[in-house]
Amino acid sequence: MKKLEVLFLGRDEVLNFLKMRQVIPVIEKVFEGHGRNSVVLSDPSKVVLRLEPSINGHFSAMPAYIDLEQEAVAGIKWISTFPGNPKQHGLHTSSAIMIISDPRTGFPVCLMEALFLTAYRTGAATAVGASHLAKKDSHVIGLIGASFQGRYQLLALAETFNLYECRVYDIDKKASETYRAEMLEKLSGIEIKICKSYEEAVSGSDIVVTATTYLPPTPFLEGEWCKEGMLVVSIAAGSELKLEVLNKANKIVVDTIDGCMHQGALFPYFKSGQLKEEDIYSELGQIVIGKKKGRENEDEFILYVPIGVGTEDVAVASMVYKLAKAQGKGKMLSLG
Repeated sequence: MKKLEVLFLGRDEVLNFLKMRQVIPVIEKVFEGHGRNSVVLSDPSKVVLRLEPSINGHFSAMPAYIDLEQEAVAGIKWISTFPGNPKQHGLHTSSAIMIISDPRTGFPVCLMEALFLTAYRTGAATAVGASHLAKKDSHVIGLIGASFQGRYQLLALAETFNLYECRVYDIDKKASETYRAEMLEKLSGIEIKICKSYEEAVSGSDIVVTATTYLPPTPFLEGEWCKEGMLVVSIAAGSELKLEVLNKANKIVVDTIDGCMHQGALFPYFKSGQLKEEDIYSELGQIVIGKKKGRENEDEFILYVPIGVGTEDVAVASMVYKLAKAQGKGKMLSLG
């Protein structure tokens, strides 16, 4: 019998192979795979272990298989979300670990830290969706939530659009100030404006992204703020969208219908019966492969809800694994 070993990649090693301009086309391929049904997901696609309300946090398991360009890969991500971590423990809100397996044998081949992998792929999923759903001349981003993920949302959109300004609002003004300082160092030519309210960040923006890490007691995004031609992207775990936003949208696009029926901004409205599956215009994969149209004119108000799907993690992790293996990076661990 062969010795069972896996390649271990720590955070710094993973980060060495993550570049947004390389991750975005990988995620585009993932959505092509969804459109062509060359993926396999669990049912439901994300299994959530909720600890609320006794503990402010939850865990998610996200297994997936994807066959891209005649190379198949399977894997699973185990990710936690604990909103109180930064202030209470000095830790990130989320932690994540990824296992990549060889689908020919079922045996694991790689174990990697996946927090930043998650951040990159989530930002890239927004950028891919926006490239099909936003106006091509989008220049102003409205960002709700100066969060860890909010940084990668802007980095990804800056790769896709010629941005002039990002209007950011966070309930914690210090978080907005820190965000501004950090992003000004990373991105040149983009003004980072700290806003005093949700409305100020949203009004007049071409693309609005909600990237909050807390669960608001009530939805805060008003339909009257959402103008013709705008794209709103909701990546938050809770529902920050008032029902009027859904009703106003000319199109509602999701990454996977199944996932959005169980988690994210649309989940409460599916649960209450105020939103039905037929109200969803399309999954993004169908638009990427050209089976359905994305933005059709300058006046459409479109809502895009990508809650995240395991195929994104598996595809990006596979890219990192192959690059690390080719360059001899990481450490081999014996499993017996």
